[in-house]
Amino acid sequence: MGYIHHVDGSGIIPFKNENFDVVFSCLVLQHIHIKIVDKYIEESRRVLTKNGLIMFHCTEWPDFKSDRFFLENKDEELELEYLSGGMYSHTKDVMEELFIKHGFKLIDYKRVQDEHHLKKANAFWLMYVAQKI
Repeated sequence: MGYIHHVDGSGIIPFKNENFDVVFSCLVLQHIHIKIVDKYIEESRRVLTKNGLIMFHCTEWPDFKSDRFFLENKDEELELEYLSGGMYSHTKDVMEELFIKHGFKLIDYKRVQDEHHLKKANAFWLMYVAQKI
């Protein structure tokens, strides 16, 4: 039987090495700065078994500053800047780089804008599935 575990916003996953087959996040990461998401990907690798999967569901806001801006910007005030109501725009280019950096291969990616409120906000649902290699 599986269990669901709550993880705080530090980027640290408080579990033993190679303990899970899947790490799943649904509509949480868009509220977390990309540098902390980077830490979650690193920690996910540690806690995943061989060939384990990351499944991340989040949003993209093309009208706002992207992850690349926050990764490259050294200004502390801007580091704390949130996008529309506390949302970060996690883009495929940066997420895929982070997966590769931490020993994952992106095996599936979906980007959809199939709901009226998404189209109105020029936002997209994203789904990343990456496998530990």
